[in-house]
Amino acid sequence: MKAEEILRRITPEVKKREIEKIQKVKLPMELQKWVKEYKKVGGERDEFIWKWTYAGMQIHTLSSVPKKYVKSICILKTINIIIDVLVDDIVDKRKNEKMLKEAFYNCFFRKRKPNINNLKFRKEELCYLNLIKTIWKFINKEIKKYPRYKDFKDIFIYDYKQFFNSMEYSYLIHKNPYLANKTEYYLFLPANMHSVISNTFDLMCSTKFDLRELGMIREVIWYLQKMLRIGNCISTWDREVKENDFTSGVFVYAIDAGFINHDYLKNKDKLEIIKKIRKSKIEKELLKEWESCYFRIKEFDGKMKSVNIKKILCSSEKFLIMHLISKGYK
Repeated sequence: MKAEEILRRITPEVKKREIEKIQKVKLPMELQKWVKEYKKVGGERDEFIWKWTYAGMQIHTLSSVPKKYVKSICILKTINIIIDVLVDDIVDKRKNEKMLKEAFYNCFFRKRKPNINNLKFRKEELCYLNLIKTIWKFINKEIKKYPRYKDFKDIFIYDYKQFFNSMEYSYLIHKNPYLANKTEYYLFLPANMHSVISNTFDLMCSTKFDLRELGMIREVIWYLQKMLRIGNCISTWDREVKENDFTSGVFVYAIDAGFINHDYLKNKDKLEIIKKIRKSKIEKELLKEWESCYFRIKEFDGKMKSVNIKKILCSSEKFLIMHLISKGYK
């Protein structure tokens, strides 16, 4: 599928209809509870992001997941994204390395108590960190109910460490913008899309999934995760300019192409940066990369029996549309 074919589908009427559809999504009570907790600790994201995510998770669920687990897993994967947003905001908005490290330790060293004396967190910061830890505990408790939890628990922990690794890399770019490059960008940052983690949740519920196909599905989802990152970049980069967040692939591509440089991003007026990038062909370059991943996934069609690759390709198209129509909403 060519990205330009998908772009042609997004008429003003389609955008209006799809946005209204997302706005009408009713979040399950189990999810509403955690959204309220998010707001209590100062979470700034509008409710649209949670409705958008919940709708997206219903698209991004493997065909191997039995129907009886679909609702549960979509709720859990959306709750999981609350952690993503909380940690992402520590990096991109707060730019707080101490909080990032504490969040990591709280998740992976469970008996460790917050080192309040040394790190001197404010009460508001401790509440924020405690919510991440609480959600993490909840997710770990819930996934134990899934039939193949034991088969994939170690992979789940590994995947989550990659997410934190991506956040640390993002923080390092904030600290030293000259670090950014296309190779490491795609090596590390797509992990903050949680697609691979969501895939592992799906596999925990996939009672008939053939473990001999594990490597293949991981590779497929790796490409999908990269595609989701591209869609996210295109739909959020102009907002991020205003927040002094230049970790998006849009900026990495622009710098790599020599279209702009780090000093330009640092010193130029925000509106000038936005105008210059909008005039460039950077978004088209990113969409070419999206296409490349799409056709790599297509190569797996017919090679796997446990998972419907055509459904994954279809979900990737729908997700790109969801990203593009939501520009300015999330």
